[in-house]
Amino acid sequence: MKHNETGRSMIEMLGVLAIIGILSVGGMLGYSKTMAQYKINATLEQVELIASKISAYGAGADSYVGLNSSTAMKLRAIPSSAIDGGALMNKYGGAIDIKPSWISSDTKDDQAYAIIFSGLTEDACVALGASAWGNIRNSSFIGLGVGTDAQTTNMEKALYQGCPGGTDAKTYAVACSGGGTLAVPMDAGTAALACECPNSNCSLIMKFF
Repeated sequence: MKHNETGRSMIEMLGVLAIIGILSVGGMLGYSKTMAQYKINATLEQVELIASKISAYGAGADSYVGLNSSTAMKLRAIPSSAIDGGALMNKYGGAIDIKPSWISSDTKDDQAYAIIFSGLTEDACVALGASAWGNIRNSSFIGLGVGTDAQTTNMEKALYQGCPGGTDAKTYAVACSGGGTLAVPMDAGTAALACECPNSNCSLIMKFF
């Protein structure tokens, strides 16, 4: 009898361990999904705050000459969550770069500026590219681009005022405010093709004037 009781206890223990294991896996998956959404939301908030502050500053200035990460911090345009020592870091461990940009596809006259988030994961790249960006689509918004870190300059040039939007051989995609070819938000399929960067070397670029 005692042997049978021990056997039942062992089976019950294995059952409990199996249930705990299942719950643990489910909890880990839920936590991972929650953290991924948190990082995306935090990135949206960071870009919106930075853009609103810099655009407000630019409304009274002739150009964005001298604008960079350091001057943006002096303007208090950078949320504390994006400052790591003297550097600007996004939630994915990559850099945030702020600089004057081209106002047309081939002319850099410092009347536009770009906010670039690099070192993003593929999932983040797709989610941010396909986001509606409802709070940031103001009169100064030109558009956004997603692709690999190596494509940021090409995306920057493609995002000129009045641009139609589009893709370049699936290496990047740009969506423009009121774009005739590709408008904001870009569709998830287009973003997914542009965000093929398995080593977490995707970039998001937002451009304003």
